[in-house]
Amino acid sequence: MVSMTKRQRHRRVSPVSSALAAGLTVTALVGGSFFASAASAKTTKPTMVVKAVNNSMFGMILETKKALPLYTFDMGTCSAATSCSLTVWPPLLMPKGKTMPGGVASGLGTQPFGSGRLQVTYKGSPLYTFANDKKNTVNGNGVGGFSVATVS
Repeated sequence: MVSMTKRQRHRRVSPVSSALAAGLTVTALVGGSFFASAASAKTTKPTMVVKAVNNSMFGMILETKKALPLYTFDMGTCSAATSCSLTVWPPLLMPKGKTMPGGVASGLGTQPFGSGRLQVTYKGSPLYTFANDKKNTVNGNGVGGFSVATVS
């Protein structure tokens, strides 16, 4: 017969209690996973970043909340590689911590921009403002491959 120290006797666990503990652990993991999934499935409230307005020259166009017209880049995504200046054509970015754009019935989305930021898109095209625009004016249409974003 093997002699056990007092510590070893306290560590010894019966097969029944081991099975019970394992079952509780699995139940806790499954339950925890379920609750984590339910919490992450919670819908995020859209953040108003874009509005559609009627423009006498272009029809329904997209604007920022500050009434600056929005543009799409006809050649894809504006970047240093495409020789377009992001100071002249600033991207429309989501506010930090916000992930879902709102303001137009359908077609708004986001794409990654820089480190951790999201750029707003309309029907898959990234949106930009033009540095020479003022409130409710469209000056950048046709400049450098950009077109005013119209609602279709």
